[in-house]
Order: sequence, then structure tokens, then C-alpha cells
Amino acid sequence: IEAIFLNIEEITDISQKLNGKFDKYSSIFTTELVTDCFLSLGNVWEAYVRYGGAVESAKFALKQWKQKSRTFTNFLNDVKKVGKTVELMDLLMKPCHRILKYPILLKALSSKESSKEFPKITHVIKLLQDAIEKMQHEKTKIYSKLRLPEIEKSLHKDTPRVQLLKEGRILLSEGHIKYTSVSYTHLTLPTKRI
Repeated sequence: IEAIFLNIEEITDISQKLNGKFDKYSSIFTTELVTDCFLSLGNVWEAYVRYGGAVESAKFALKQWKQKSRTFTNFLNDVKKVGKTVELMDLLMKPCHRILKYPILLKALSSKESSKEFPKITHVIKLLQDAIEKMQHEKTKIYSKLRLPEIEKSLHKDTPRVQLLKEGRILLSEGHIKYTSVSYTHLTLPTKRI
């Protein structure tokens, strides 16, 4: 359960606190108050870094549980039948999507604000962007750690080993590439993607 739901309770708590602060000031909404709401939470954004980074391992664990447990798969299917057509993984991704929207909100507000409030807003935006960058870096590291062994196993036995599992290797992207080629006596050169 922890492998799938991670620190979701901590994220939910942060979200509820932020929403409570927004509700408190909804009748006197100003950019300064919105900025203060974010600042009053302190350094909670590391929780998003941990959560967002570990989402890849949650996907992996969810996939394994679906394969291992018929009961778990039936539970997920029953939830869909009740009218909840959203996949569990989509729900788990919501906090990652939410934190991406906060800097956009603050940038929109800062464009309408006086110069005296601008440094404070810029500071909050920077805090959020730093957390997002760390979160995405952690997500890439964990995805690579989980995916590279699968790729290594799937390589044809005659493929020279390229040390995919060497410490620090990061998978930047993966996919199928179609190309035309020019063959010479000793090599084949890809010339154009199709």
C-alpha cells in the first residue's frame, strides 16, 4: 500500500491547509494574501519532491499488484463500474499536476501587481519551480532505475552490452525509430526518419 500511495496523506494535508488559507481570505482576495498563503506553509514543497519522484515506483508497484492479485484487479474494475472511470494512477498523479499550476497562477497574479509585491511573488515562484525541477529529476532517476534493467534484459543476445545499469545512467527517452538506411560493405547508416 505504501509503495502505491506514498506520502499522499502529507500532500493532502498541505493541500487542505492551502485551501483553508485561500478560503479564509476569499472575500478580500489580493495577490499579497495569496503569496502570503504560500509563504506561511514554510518549506513543505520537499514533500512534493518526494511524492512526485516516487510516482514512478508507484506506477511500477501498481502494475505488479495488478499482475499478482486478482482481488486487487477486481477491486479496481468494481470501482470503474460504480462510475469512477478515472484510473487510480491518474488520481495519484493529481498532486504532481497541481504543483505545476501554482507558478502559473502566481505569474498571472504578478503581472497585475505593483513592483513592491513583485520580489515576494518571485521568491515563491522560485521556491515552487525549484521543487518542480527536483521532483522531475527524482522522477527521471527512479524511472531509469526501474526501466533500464527491463531494457537491458530485452536487448538481443548478440547486442554488445553498453552498461545500461552502470551507476548514474539516466534514460532520457525511449521509443521506436523508423528510418531508411544506406548500406555499405561494412556499415549501415540511418539517413532519414520515416
